[in-house]
Amino acid sequence: MRSGRLTFWVLIFCLLVSPSAFSDTLTLRNGDRLTGQIVGLKDGTLRFKTTYAGVLRVPGKEIAGLASEKPVTVRFATGGYKSGILYSSSVGMIRIRGLQGGFTDPIDVATVSEIYPGTEIQRGFKWSGRVNLGASKRSGNTETRSFHLDAAIKAESETDRLRLEGSFNKEFSGGERTEDDFTAFVQHDHFLSKALYFYTNAKFARNKPQDLTLRTTLGTGAGWQILKGARTNLSLEAGPSYVNENYDAAADNDFLAGRWAVNFDHYIWKKRAQFFHAQEGTLDLEDTGNVFIDSSTGIRFPLSDGFNLTLQADIDWDSDPAPGTSGTDKKYLMTVGYSW
Repeated sequence: MRSGRLTFWVLIFCLLVSPSAFSDTLTLRNGDRLTGQIVGLKDGTLRFKTTYAGVLRVPGKEIAGLASEKPVTVRFATGGYKSGILYSSSVGMIRIRGLQGGFTDPIDVATVSEIYPGTEIQRGFKWSGRVNLGASKRSGNTETRSFHLDAAIKAESETDRLRLEGSFNKEFSGGERTEDDFTAFVQHDHFLSKALYFYTNAKFARNKPQDLTLRTTLGTGAGWQILKGARTNLSLEAGPSYVNENYDAAADNDFLAGRWAVNFDHYIWKKRAQFFHAQEGTLDLEDTGNVFIDSSTGIRFPLSDGFNLTLQADIDWDSDPAPGTSGTDKKYLMTVGYSW
């Protein structure tokens, strides 16, 4: 009798810890097929738990197929969610059987930004950001010191996006301050669809070499998120703005303006580097000869553990600069930073 009870409990224990508790399947492009449990996919990496090797981290590009026993929730890079059971399709493709039945068309794993167990949609803001620092010093014939700091923070939900950005530059040559400028920018986007959004923003800028004490720009308008994904992002914006300029020597000015902006980034060389270009232009609606454009172009090299090396060129152009100043400002930067 005791032997029978012991056998019964042994069988129950085996069922609880048997591979059936890890019955999701992962197929790799090299043909390997793993049995385990989907922990989650995020930032292009799948976490897959096995009984023999713990949690494996598998790059998304190595996934040939993925199937789940229980419902999961898939978030797409273009926006939106879908909950259901995962089934492998052709190589690199999956299908989802919805909670109410029916299958989706084949979905490229590269277009999936996130997978997590369960059917509860994770809402709220997701935060990301970066900070970069650069400095240089020259001595001998000249004594020059320069400092650069820039930072960007972004919070995203299903319908809203908040961006906070800033940069700061100082340079001293021979004991005199030859450069002193900063830029602070905040923008809120409210998405009306996956691609179209309405924005409001504010920008504050100082550029002492151009005699500019403070330029305040307040704007609103519409944006178009043409591309959004783990590898490529592209957006266009346009709308009206109000500009107020204060100068040290030149006359102060304020006017209504039209604003446009382009933001683009793209990973190249198998994600070993990220090219980026951001441009913002403002046109005085009363005096169309008064235009100023700010742009930043460069390449960011991911290092490890979130650190990166950035090479960039910042060019500011003012068609109507203060008397005695140049209309073009150029800065060439090499910075080390951290992203999260």
